[in-house]
Amino acid sequence: MRLLVCHGGITTLMEAVHRAIPILGLPLQGDQPTNLRRFQELGISELVFTNVLSAETLLTALNKMLVNLKSYEARALKVSSMVRDYQDFTGDGQAFWLQWALRNGATAQSRNYFSTRYRFAWTYYQMPELLSLFAIVALCWLLVASDDQLDQSACRSPISFRRIFPELSVHFDDSRSLAIDESPLMCR
Repeated sequence: MRLLVCHGGITTLMEAVHRAIPILGLPLQGDQPTNLRRFQELGISELVFTNVLSAETLLTALNKMLVNLKSYEARALKVSSMVRDYQDFTGDGQAFWLQWALRNGATAQSRNYFSTRYRFAWTYYQMPELLSLFAIVALCWLLVASDDQLDQSACRSPISFRRIFPELSVHFDDSRSLAIDESPLMCR
């Protein structure tokens, strides 16, 4: 097999990498576009998205891969050897990684295999959305809890609605409509 046309599922991609086969990817959903984009950056894949899929775009991508098949195969063989080498990891820590770097290259050109761009950002680990939700709930709880204290201290405050307009009282009548009477409040 010289070339694999697939949707970009992780199992299919791992089998293709293991056998050093270049991939023409047609991602459909989920993680498939991300998987195939990473393989394209590694130089072992080309992508054709389904929203632009036509006979012409598929033929163009296929011809591009067939013309440059030797370079795609060489990159696929390099990535395959790296993956196979990693699978033989025995747990010898530093010695393994030093030998692995010597075998697979520790140059600037090969560093894109270990791009930090694909590691999770701090937002994934710290979950700021969840922290902000807890902060909002805590703030609401504090405001409700302190509302009773504010009602009691409003009578003692030098500038207070109740001190300025002591004759107005706002309450709800039985029909739940807002009514304003002129009965005095508890504090004067």
